[in-house]
Amino acid sequence: NTGWLNGVTTFDLVLISKHILGVQLLGSPYKMIAADANKTGFVTTRDIVLLRMLILNIIPKISSEYINPNTDNPNTSWRFIPASYVFPDPANPWAENFPECINVDMTNQTEALDQDFIAIKVGDVNLSAVTGCGNMPPFSGGAWDRAAEIVQLHCAAGRAVAGQSIVASFYVESPADLVAWQVGLNFDTDYLELETTGPGSLDFMTPGNFGLTEKEEGKLRVLWYAEDARAIPFSRPREAFRMKFKVKRSFDKWVDVLHLDEEVLLNAAWEESGQAHRPSLAFRAEPFDDVEAQPREASVTAVPNPFTDQLTIRVVLPTDEWIAIEIFDATGRRLANWEGETTDGAAEVNLDTRNWSKGTLTYRVLTAHQ
Repeated sequence: NTGWLNGVTTFDLVLISKHILGVQLLGSPYKMIAADANKTGFVTTRDIVLLRMLILNIIPKISSEYINPNTDNPNTSWRFIPASYVFPDPANPWAENFPECINVDMTNQTEALDQDFIAIKVGDVNLSAVTGCGNMPPFSGGAWDRAAEIVQLHCAAGRAVAGQSIVASFYVESPADLVAWQVGLNFDTDYLELETTGPGSLDFMTPGNFGLTEKEEGKLRVLWYAEDARAIPFSRPREAFRMKFKVKRSFDKWVDVLHLDEEVLLNAAWEESGQAHRPSLAFRAEPFDDVEAQPREASVTAVPNPFTDQLTIRVVLPTDEWIAIEIFDATGRRLANWEGETTDGAAEVNLDTRNWSKGTLTYRVLTAHQ
């Protein structure tokens, strides 16, 4: 029950999204069990939320204290099913309680021979975990060499003077269309203090894509994936996110104080085919000209739609405002409401829908102006 992040990457979130959306099913009962992070017997968007939190180090493991403290059946990092077991319905591995142990009579030595298990790494649906059983690590050697550094992470920030607050804008550029990427950043806390982070104009980039639990140690985790599971072009630099720093000591070269760090998080990007690339970090003094940086239009999105036990309402506004979100059933009864202020013109509200009535629902967002 260790190594929770072994084999678990943002590309797994894409594959699980494809399964939920019906775009491409996982096609294996073992992969479906791996995708069931909260061990409910279903694959839902809640599993994606938990795995995203795991990758970002918001939670250290997926145990009962982060799911349901009252359960006596928490998940573990690995699960083992006897190799001899045959699922009665491979499309629904939870149709019956499958065994996870083998009982043998130790007084009969022949009974204990030739027993075997199928090992399942929870969260790893593309089988990239390093098992220690002779498989090559998925991001080493020739695999990286063939895909090295065609994905560029650009940091645009000027000269840093002590006492100032400075915004560093990060852009992603790649000749290949990408469906997911993740990076671990390390900044020198003797020179910089992280004040805020915020999404850029990149589609599906939200405040929930940042892992800030170790920002005081200079460690930041950022991920992105196309929630509709469709790769998008990065042939021109697309603004992914921004970081606002307070400069504690002046410096001239950002490369001396900020870098990618594999020990913080595996730095990788993926095409829709699963081809992995290693991102590199480059610095420039000025931001890119970005047509998407024009004033944003107000928009509201509900994902996923349809949903099961979890719904996220995302709001984007031209400027920060106090907002109210309301959800109604077909009879007009209000099922949920939330109030708060946007940050950098955006808000992401996660709602537990398990007790909501079924059917077509209506949502609305109110601001001070409309």
